[in-house]
Amino acid sequence: MDKGDVVCDYHGTLMSDAEGRGREDSIYRFFFKELCIDASSRCDCHPEVETYGRFLNHSRKRPNLKPKRFDLTFPDGPRELLVFLALQNIKVGEELLWDYGVTRTSFGGEGPCLVGYVATR
Repeated sequence: MDKGDVVCDYHGTLMSDAEGRGREDSIYRFFFKELCIDASSRCDCHPEVETYGRFLNHSRKRPNLKPKRFDLTFPDGPRELLVFLALQNIKVGEELLWDYGVTRTSFGGEGPCLVGYVATR
């Protein structure tokens, strides 16, 4: 894939930020601005097709993808779409990674596990 290519999308149920934060049992949530996409189940627009955006891994140091939100118009009305764009040329077999944007205080203090922090007991 070449730099700037759309690699995949992130599909799911679109909801408010507050509703998304209330779904603690869901592990595939993407928050952006005041919205959240819950990708725990397949989307309503094509439930028979698997989407892969929810399976991408995190890297703060070497991301090769970035999320980008688009507003598109469909026959049934406008819809927000989230896609992942290649930040660089990506070779076949290369792991797809993006920076979740997590800090040490994210998720009620559970962010350290994603930012390389090693807890001591």
